[in-house]
Amino acid sequence: FWKGFDDDGLIRGYEYALGDTLQRNVEWTFTTKTDSVFVYQTADDRNQDQQRDHIFYVRSIDNEGKEDRTPSFVNFRAFTTAEPRSIVFREVAFRLLAEGDYVYAAGGENGLEIFDRSDRANIRRVNTVFTGGNAISLVYRDGYVFLADAEKGVSIIDARNPESAFVTSTYTTLGRAAAGVTLQDDYLFVADGRNGIVVLDVSVPEEPAFFGRYRPNPRATFTDVAIRDGYVIGAGDSSGVHSILFNENDEIAMTAAPNGRNVGVLFQTSSLRAKIQDGIAYVADGSVGLWTLEVGADGSLDSLDRIITGGRAVDVEVVGDYAYLADGPNGLVVVDVSDPMNLTQVRRVGFSGNVTGVFADGDTLYVGNDDRGFVLIDISDPASADILARPSLRFCFEEVQVAGRVDTLRSPAEEETLVAFSDVKFCWEGISPGGRVIGYRYELGSIDNVRKEVGPDSLEVSYSDLPPKDLYIFSVDTKDETGLWSTGNLSATRRFTVNYDPQTTIDSVWYDPNRADSDELFDITGQDNVLIEDGSTVFFRWSTTDKDSVVGDTISGSFWTVNGAGVFSPDSLEVSSRTRVASAGPLPQSPEGSFHRLIVGGIDSFGRREAAGAEFRFQVNFPPDVTVTSPEPNQTIRRPANDRLTVLLNAIDRDGLLEDLRVVYRLELDLGNGAVQRIADGEVIPDTQNYSFDIPLNTTRGIFVLTVTPFDRAGLGKRGPIQSVTFFIVN
Repeated sequence: FWKGFDDDGLIRGYEYALGDTLQRNVEWTFTTKTDSVFVYQTADDRNQDQQRDHIFYVRSIDNEGKEDRTPSFVNFRAFTTAEPRSIVFREVAFRLLAEGDYVYAAGGENGLEIFDRSDRANIRRVNTVFTGGNAISLVYRDGYVFLADAEKGVSIIDARNPESAFVTSTYTTLGRAAAGVTLQDDYLFVADGRNGIVVLDVSVPEEPAFFGRYRPNPRATFTDVAIRDGYVIGAGDSSGVHSILFNENDEIAMTAAPNGRNVGVLFQTSSLRAKIQDGIAYVADGSVGLWTLEVGADGSLDSLDRIITGGRAVDVEVVGDYAYLADGPNGLVVVDVSDPMNLTQVRRVGFSGNVTGVFADGDTLYVGNDDRGFVLIDISDPASADILARPSLRFCFEEVQVAGRVDTLRSPAEEETLVAFSDVKFCWEGISPGGRVIGYRYELGSIDNVRKEVGPDSLEVSYSDLPPKDLYIFSVDTKDETGLWSTGNLSATRRFTVNYDPQTTIDSVWYDPNRADSDELFDITGQDNVLIEDGSTVFFRWSTTDKDSVVGDTISGSFWTVNGAGVFSPDSLEVSSRTRVASAGPLPQSPEGSFHRLIVGGIDSFGRREAAGAEFRFQVNFPPDVTVTSPEPNQTIRRPANDRLTVLLNAIDRDGLLEDLRVVYRLELDLGNGAVQRIADGEVIPDTQNYSFDIPLNTTRGIFVLTVTPFDRAGLGKRGPIQSVTFFIVN
């Protein structure tokens, strides 16, 4: 809206101009209106700047055609109507480097992650620089980080103040597949997939310029690059390793090196990472492991040795006589390279997920991981290299409480499923092209009833005790200052499974009494609290399933234990997934008044142990024991007036089941010369531990022998030790 006036005449109309330069460069348009609506496009696509500053000018024209010499104007900033975008950070550190007090990690779609390591016991993330690409590799020089940013090309980060680092420039390579970078002087070498190796002049980091390119015929897909004395070593995926001469004074700049014994495309390989040290190229080869090559003074390559490591090697670091190989799912492999012609593996450190990068700084090795951020390894003794006391630096998505192994897997129905346990945490960041983020809204499906809106400083949320479920979907949207929310593929989502416990069933149980007179096995399947003979060995067979639908989440093993009031197996015994039958024995007696528990449970591929497991209860039957406490051995007693002998017993059943006891007795008169006369025999069933009963006498005096034999009354009828007592009866 505008208006005009003229002290000595009339206003015939107005002229206006809309521009982003000085007044003298604008084009004026005449109008008689006093208001209008103007539409101005800031950019043709989302890769360009999404905001622009403008100036609107207006001046009055009087009835004689004279114009106002001091036009009125207003400054304003125009934005596109592009939706804001949300990103949920992932736990990725493909490649790493350390400089001063900071660690820099190429974090995939997170961009550049920056950590303060000034306090090694409390390393913390201080900045995340989102680039819009997929950061894979990086190199540092003079406060700038150069990122191989996949389809984005090269992103150059001004990190002179790491905690406020920002993208200062980008260079979109033709191949849009930047995977590896290295520096020599003012030249940045970029492995750009099938576009070859691109050289950029980065003498002014804010203005990277194309300098040259090497692209062999037939095409090779370059995935990494290293350099030594003007010779570039390119890792060419399936085409092998290339040696290229670089000459900054030559218009062509890059040509193939002269032939040596084994030159150019040295071997068919899926090389992913190369390091050069003291004239030796160390190649992390995804299909083999570690290769060593001699780089001649003319750039020729001679194969020295290779070692097969069993993983998928993607990065290598060399310190002294040892190479540290990031071997993908095989973890970290330490190789003795003191003799490059005779490589020897000396150590392997296992990790969950894939090890994706290594960087050495003194006695500390920084190890990148594709779903756990990075960990620190003590390499002061390479042969016993191990995780430091504080190993884990986690990005988001992350577990709040780690309870086993966590991997990123593919599920049948979803492109990406993150397998987690019951406590999880999400972190995110939003961007608004040319604008300002003023809030977020997030939701975890089936847990949050409505989307929760939070302010711009709320960048994380945690969930605890989530029930097992095949698929959860967490989503977060970003809101810009115009009130527009991100939607569709500009919203961030993470799909994950809360891991189920494995489920085990004990299919059959039988025991071997280990008797010399029998090799029979007794089936006791389904018999709760059954009695078995002492000295027996129990055999059992089980089966375990896992309800998770995620591909790769399988049963990796089982554990079992036999315990009662005390523990028979000091620790649960773990066995492989191929084992489905085990045995325990010979077994000790059951705890008094109790029973043994056989517990079998499953272990899934993430290390999750079944909480309860399947249980089978049984008792090991031991014979009873009886002691005659009266009459005592060699005791002389007078003939009872009622001609009945009172016998006192102390009756014990070591199974703790007194009702499972009977005592057989026999009373004999010693006639001398080995002859005896049976006086009485019979059987009693003690109902208390101290038990008494009477035996009728049919003689008046003599030497008597009382013999008692305890038996199990039920169960297996086990016999206890026999006891005999000799005593005298007189008138």
